Amino acid sequence: MERKALETVHTRAQAQVRLASVESAWKGIAVSRFRLGQNAVCLPPALRFNRDVAAAEIERFGQAMRTDDAAGRVEELARLSGFTLLRHLGVPRDDLPALAEAAAERGGAKANPRPASAGDVLALFESVW
Repeated sequence: MERKALETVHTRAQAQVRLASVESAWKGIAVSRFRLGQNAVCLPPALRFNRDVAAAEIERFGQAMRTDDAAGRVEELARLSGFTLLRHLGVPRDDLPALAEAAAERGGAKANPRPASAGDVLALFESVW
């Protein structure tokens, strides 16, 4: 049930909040390169990255989870899965720059409400490595 709750939050974040684009770009790489399934590791920093341009959406997302801190709640739910950092998922730190470049070129990152350069994505990945 805990994993299902995490997946539900992840899905709602992408559908309702419309600002998990950087996280979505990561997910595409995670699935194709590392054979990882759904995870919420990159969602909290993506929410924080977009806070200034999507505050109302993030607030609604938080309300749906009965919290004032949507990113913090997603981190809490991620802890239930046991995966809170990219290194826990087997992602080598040396791969982060190339992964950030690839993520920044994906449609999800390009559709992000706040423009996200490869440097921005790298900072996001490093924050959760």
